[in-house]
Amino acid sequence: MRPVNCVQFSLFMEGTTESYELNDLPFQLARSYHAFRHFAVKTLTSEGLSDHVKPGTGGLFLAIAKEEGCHVKYLSEQFRLPKATITGLLRTLEDDDLVRREKDPEDARAFRLYLTAKGRDLLPSMIHRHHRVLGTLHEGLDEEEVEALKRMLRRVLDNIAKS
Repeated sequence: MRPVNCVQFSLFMEGTTESYELNDLPFQLARSYHAFRHFAVKTLTSEGLSDHVKPGTGGLFLAIAKEEGCHVKYLSEQFRLPKATITGLLRTLEDDDLVRREKDPEDARAFRLYLTAKGRDLLPSMIHRHHRVLGTLHEGLDEEEVEALKRMLRRVLDNIAKS
């Protein structure tokens, strides 16, 4: 059996031939997402955090901890996700009693976000997990390669946002 990255497929449509490889960027991004999500579940479980934090919410939790009092709009911009997506993730953190919303006294339409006491108690474990995840992701890469990868991924996100 040939390795996945060597496989090329052809698709015949109305007399034209279009081909693609399973190592094309969309496939690599999808595999990376799924592999990272699996890794996130594994680390949350191994560190006893899976009862407190759901996959996909850790980054949001840490962003709120770093910028307590921030708005959903700020998180939406930082994560490059629609406000509705951020709101859904926030609901999960609120349901788990890790984050609370307070009306913004300067803007009645907006809410400010804060960690709860339970969230503050969990913060050191989440920071430790974050550094463990970074160690795994950075393994075999020097700092220049890490920065180049981050720069390229930002460019990919910009391209997606423009489309």
